[in-house]
Amino acid sequence: MSELDLLLLLLLAHVLGDFYLQPLSWVKDRLQWHFKSPKLQLHVSVHMGLSLAVILAWQWLYGWSHDSLMAVALALVIGLSHYLIDVAKSYSSNGLMAFLLDQLAHLAVLLLLWSAYTANWQWWPVMLPQNSAILLLAYLLVLTPSSVLIGQLLRSWRPVLNTRIALWRALYRYVGTCSDPDLCVARSIWCYWFYFGRQSAIPLCTTCRRPKTRN
Repeated sequence: MSELDLLLLLLLAHVLGDFYLQPLSWVKDRLQWHFKSPKLQLHVSVHMGLSLAVILAWQWLYGWSHDSLMAVALALVIGLSHYLIDVAKSYSSNGLMAFLLDQLAHLAVLLLLWSAYTANWQWWPVMLPQNSAILLLAYLLVLTPSSVLIGQLLRSWRPVLNTRIALWRALYRYVGTCSDPDLCVARSIWCYWFYFGRQSAIPLCTTCRRPKTRN
């Protein structure tokens, strides 16, 4: 199962680099300057550093041959592919389809590199391991990445809801962002209960969350 751990760690590094270690100013700089964006180069460097750290740590932890050159080569390929994919996305409309294709392309690169490196082409095991890596990945996914995805989905509703500004803002605050601490806690609890097979308790957490009222 150590090979699957490497894939989970690479996915963790990607989620951290793309959603938690990339300020909005970097995204705007990429959209303005495209392949010339210095922030994009910095963003790619973050991904390369995270990927290199993950591969080296995994080699050391599981006793694989400490091939530093291979680790550097894999990190360089991840960085170069990330640069090309993000440059292509910068010329798009930056909507939902662009977001999904961007993330699918990154995922495909990671899967292919992982399979080539470990000679394991089984991308979906019968049972996922219950370890800290997959739990942490689940927590990270239900916070910022899910907020970005829901925000992209709600963008198509803006013309319809434009005449109902209060409704739009309330809906977006409720499900589209994670700036509300209550929502972050609720999503974390949902993730915990789902992970440990307590899905029946999720509606209870949902109904207990009431909208805030102003005094």
